[in-house]
Amino acid sequence: KYQSLLPSLVLLSAWIAFYRWQGFGAKGSYYFDPLHQPLDFFLILPERFFSAFAMQFNVLPLHLMDQFPVAVTLIGVAIFVLWLGFVIASKSKHAVFFLAAFAGAVLPVSAVLMQERNLLVAGFAGCGLQAVLLFKLWQLKALRFEYLAHLLVIFHLVLSAFILQPMSFAPYVLNKQAEKTAQ
Repeated sequence: KYQSLLPSLVLLSAWIAFYRWQGFGAKGSYYFDPLHQPLDFFLILPERFFSAFAMQFNVLPLHLMDQFPVAVTLIGVAIFVLWLGFVIASKSKHAVFFLAAFAGAVLPVSAVLMQERNLLVAGFAGCGLQAVLLFKLWQLKALRFEYLAHLLVIFHLVLSAFILQPMSFAPYVLNKQAEKTAQ
């Protein structure tokens, strides 16, 4: 029954052996290698996992994590619970797939401090999840859901492009500590 997984497990095992043998992986206080530091990784996992949801699905600058880590994590928990509720209510196999893909992509990213570039791959699944939501809203054909679907499309296609430039200044405005460290 599970024989089809054997080639993937062989490749994964070979990669892990090579990874350890060559000493790959970043080391330091910002990175927790799940293979070498499993306890540290699992202790930081909830904060970073839910922060990824907060950063992926709202307009807050990522650099707020430095100043308000608990608030960002709680926002991430709320967003995760909302998406989980949607996935359960929609009974959509696509929604289950995209939520699982997002969560699966965020797990290895949780080993490092959250950065926009680290959420790129997870963002593909996030886009798929949002597409399923828009499709479900469109299927309802109720006027209030149609307005919500239009609002989501306008926000993600139009406003996000205009928000991008001010958001690029967030490290300078919000994270003076990083500037001091860099100097």
